Amino acid sequence: LCGSLDGELIFLNCEQTANTSDLYSIDAFIDSYKLEPTKQILRPQREECGLTDNSTIIGDPLLTVPLLPRVSDLAQDTPISLCYEIHGKENNYFNFISDECTSVNARYIQPSVADYLNVVDLIWIKTIDNNNECHEIEVNVNGCTVSYDGIQILRYQNTSDLTCTSPFSLNGIKIRVYSNRVHLTVPNCDDICLSMWIVCQSPLLQDPYTDEPLGIAPMLKLVVTSGLNINEYSHGLIGQFWNIPVNITKYTGELLSGNDTSDYYIVSIDHQKSPMRRFVGIVYSITWSQGETMCIYAGNQQGGPINEVSYPNDPVIEGTYEDYIVQDRSDTDFKYSIFREGRCDH
Repeated sequence: LCGSLDGELIFLNCEQTANTSDLYSIDAFIDSYKLEPTKQILRPQREECGLTDNSTIIGDPLLTVPLLPRVSDLAQDTPISLCYEIHGKENNYFNFISDECTSVNARYIQPSVADYLNVVDLIWIKTIDNNNECHEIEVNVNGCTVSYDGIQILRYQNTSDLTCTSPFSLNGIKIRVYSNRVHLTVPNCDDICLSMWIVCQSPLLQDPYTDEPLGIAPMLKLVVTSGLNINEYSHGLIGQFWNIPVNITKYTGELLSGNDTSDYYIVSIDHQKSPMRRFVGIVYSITWSQGETMCIYAGNQQGGPINEVSYPNDPVIEGTYEDYIVQDRSDTDFKYSIFREGRCDH
């Protein structure tokens, strides 16, 4: 059971219930469970991975994926996420999720206020509906607009024949537009939907090394809120971690810096279709919402190995970040793609 931001309760099967009269409890539930972060993690004063500092917002996207620990040395019996950064490359498209029936790409650009940071300004989704037909959904940070097969979906009714009104629902694809975010559900060829928020943000960027304010930079953030039907063999910069059992064990080695290692843990990913990866991350308690959550922060600025440890020191992501580049927003082909493009040819 989850709640939407306008006080509605939504079941996991995407069927929406009627509003209840107890709006206060619904609002309280929403505030405690789903509150978008206003700040992002940063590596202060370091070129690679280091300590995080929640006091500064930077442009490069921080990706967060919930983990399924098979073995865990963590004392807290609470949900834990993997947090890692992919700075990307300006004016390039990267695949975030590649599944058989859904592909999600993001465009990286340099904001006008900083020519050395990258932000995501466009997210494009190709998905197969319940009629086995392909459709394209695009969300642009400019006006926080969304379109379905080129037809704009508006919050309010419009007389134009080239627009539709939110909430939009057709053959398992549902789109609901808010003032600063878009909620999407797609079937992903399953009975349980894939649910996503695309959030339009306009944070004040600060220089990661001097803390000087740089200016406002609009950007998009992708939040997967229900990914139960993301297959374990899915890929992409985000999709490769969903629904994959991992081992989390205490790191007993030393840091090259000689600093304390009490909060450092080894994450082991042993996937049947990918080479085994083992890397070290540091555990933080992230308090972006009323409920404290745990995060293992790992990797360098492109999801690669860090320089704090000599072993184990594999990349966080499989391959390198450049392996996830696609040619344009509608391209689904990259090194690890599993999207069934042939189903879109009819």
